[in-house]
Amino acid sequence: PQPVTLAIGDGANDVPMIQAAQVGVGISGREGRQAVDASDFAFAKFRYLQRLLLVHGHWNYRRACKFILYTFWKNAVLVMLLFYYSLISGCSGTSMFDGMTFVSFNSLLAWPIIATGIFDRDVEAEQALENPWLYETGRAGTGLNFFKMVETMLSAVFHSVILVSVIWWAYHGLEMADLADYHTFGIATFSWLIIAMNYRVAFITTTWNAMSVLALSVSYGSYALYLLIYSHFAHELDQPFLYMVVFRLARAPLFWIGCIVVPALAMMVDVFKAYLLLEFFPDNIDLVLEQAKAGKDLQRDQTDAVDALT
Repeated sequence: PQPVTLAIGDGANDVPMIQAAQVGVGISGREGRQAVDASDFAFAKFRYLQRLLLVHGHWNYRRACKFILYTFWKNAVLVMLLFYYSLISGCSGTSMFDGMTFVSFNSLLAWPIIATGIFDRDVEAEQALENPWLYETGRAGTGLNFFKMVETMLSAVFHSVILVSVIWWAYHGLEMADLADYHTFGIATFSWLIIAMNYRVAFITTTWNAMSVLALSVSYGSYALYLLIYSHFAHELDQPFLYMVVFRLARAPLFWIGCIVVPALAMMVDVFKAYLLLEFFPDNIDLVLEQAKAGKDLQRDQTDAVDALT
C-alpha cells in the first residue's frame, strides 16, 4: 500500500511540515497554537499520540473498511438481482421494482452501516494498547485490498443467488394466492432484499449499543412507514396498481415465511465462511480476541475453584 505520512509538531516552525503530511498532529504548549490550528488532530501531550494511533487509528481503519466493503456489497447484490430478472423476463427491459421504491434503496439502508462506521470496535482499547502489532493491519492494508474486494463480490453473488432462489420458490405460491402480479411481486422481493441487507450489517457489527439498535430500527421502521404511505396514496402518485398492495401482501403467510428464510439462509453461508476463516486463516484480531476469551475463561475457572474450596 502507498505510505501515509504523519507529522507532529508544537510550534509555528512545524506548520509547513504538518500541512505537507497526509495526517497532521499539533501539540498545544508553550509555543502557541499555530501548530494546532494547522493540524488535523490536536492534544496537550506527546504521549497521547500512542492512543491516537494504536486505538483510534485502528478503530477508524476497521470501521472504514467495513463501511466501504458493505457499500459495494449491497449494491452488487442489487445489480445481480436486476441482472437475473432481466434474464427471466427475456431481456424485456422491465425493472423488478418501480422507480420510487428503487431509489429508496440506499437511503433506507444508510442508517445501520453509518452507526457501524461510527461506533463499531473490533477490540477494546486496552487490547489495542497491549498488542501494538495490531496496528500492522492498517499499515499493511489487510482490511481493504484487492483480495478483500474479490471476496466481497463473491459473497454478493452467493447472497444474490440465495435471494433469487427464494423468489423463484415463492413465486408460484404467491401466484396461487393471487399475489404474483408485477407490483406485488416487486414489493415482496424488495422487502426480502431490505431484510437481507440489514442482516448483513448486523453480522459484520462487533459492538452493539443503543445507537446501533436504534439505527437498525429506524431502517426497518422507515421502510414500513414508506410502504404504508406509498401503498395508501399510490393512486394519487400515478401508481394505481400499487394501491393497498402492502395490505394484501401482509395477509399472505408465504411472505412472512420468506422474511425468515432469506436471513436464515444468508446466515448459514456467512457463518460457514466465518468458521472456515477463523479456523484455518485467522488474522491478528481473531487471535487477540481468542486469547482474551481464553484468559477470561481461565480466570472464571480459577474463581470457581477458589469459591468451591472456601
